[in-house]
Amino acid sequence: MHLIGAFRAARHACLALLALAGAAGAGQHAGTAPGGTVAPGGADEPFVGVTANGAPVYGLYRLQETGVSTAPLAQAARAFLAALTPAQRERSTFRIDDPEWRQWTNHGHATRRGIALAEMDERARKAALDLLAASLSPAGFDRVRDIMSLASPDEGRYWMTVRGEPSATGPWGWRLEGHHLVINCFVLGDQVVLTPLSLGAGPRAGRAGSRAATDVLRQEEAGGLEMLRALSDAQRSMAILRESKDGNDAVAEASGDNASLDNVGIPAALMNEEQRARLVDLIALYVSNLREGHAETWLSQAKEHLDGTYFAWIGGDAPGSAYYYRIFSPVILIELDHRQPEDSGPPDPDHVHVVVRTPNGNDYGMELLRQHRARQSPPADAGELSEGREP
Repeated sequence: MHLIGAFRAARHACLALLALAGAAGAGQHAGTAPGGTVAPGGADEPFVGVTANGAPVYGLYRLQETGVSTAPLAQAARAFLAALTPAQRERSTFRIDDPEWRQWTNHGHATRRGIALAEMDERARKAALDLLAASLSPAGFDRVRDIMSLASPDEGRYWMTVRGEPSATGPWGWRLEGHHLVINCFVLGDQVVLTPLSLGAGPRAGRAGSRAATDVLRQEEAGGLEMLRALSDAQRSMAILRESKDGNDAVAEASGDNASLDNVGIPAALMNEEQRARLVDLIALYVSNLREGHAETWLSQAKEHLDGTYFAWIGGDAPGSAYYYRIFSPVILIELDHRQPEDSGPPDPDHVHVVVRTPNGNDYGMELLRQHRARQSPPADAGELSEGREP
């Protein structure tokens, strides 16, 4: 028992030194948030995925059976496609590997591909929302509808695309894209990946005729504050990268597919059990946007890497303060950021962006797709697909 205790103490000391070293170098990337930088070129760069210090970690994801059927998703997707006109269907469907999948933005004014809800007849629009409902949890679906109603009172300015052929066994997916909301959903067999996921709101005062959306993303904000306030003074000194917040700090939003972040903040390995449980609950709040069963699978994976999960903070925690926090591990990245209005002026606590990523190559289900194709291809092709990846 003494040996185990000594080992744990030594391990925690090493993690603390690593975290402090990361914090010391956190501000080296000019023009970006401490501890992170976005690779130049965005979607034009070869896909690597979000990484720690630019070094991908391999072997984190594998093809497997989850035991949770995706048949309702495929059925809903086929019903949606059937409800479109032939011209609409042609505009909104893409190959499973089409580079269009990475070309998204959560900005309000942008040229988008696919078919807008406003262009759909009642049957097609209902089918599109049914696809969202089949893929998301009830709470996740309500959250999405609240965001849509705030940004577009008639919910019409959101575009749908389908990737691949909806199937019980083959890879496919869908995307909903518009202001303050981008959902990328990838399906392969009974596995589901729901990232990149971009959520946002501002202002959050409900508009006439819209859903009651004044509380959208308030839980996520409160959960971060509670996490910070649960830390001791020494732990807070590790978690807080900067006490002042002057601009936008998220690094993994649109064009951030290959963002490189430092492991800064406080690792869960240095938290007590109550703090670790609080961190898991905070992660679960984001993961629970996904449908039941698959959300539990996602959360279980995050728990496996809890010791290597870092919580970091920028800004204040007094009422009315603007702040940024992130949770970063080898298998999940969560960023919540109070944003500048129109990217200028001081950050506004009523303007919030959230982004969730699957680091180390599995955003858009890319790593699962690579493994699937390697299984389907002759050895030579499989080797080509695996270029740059650990065997």
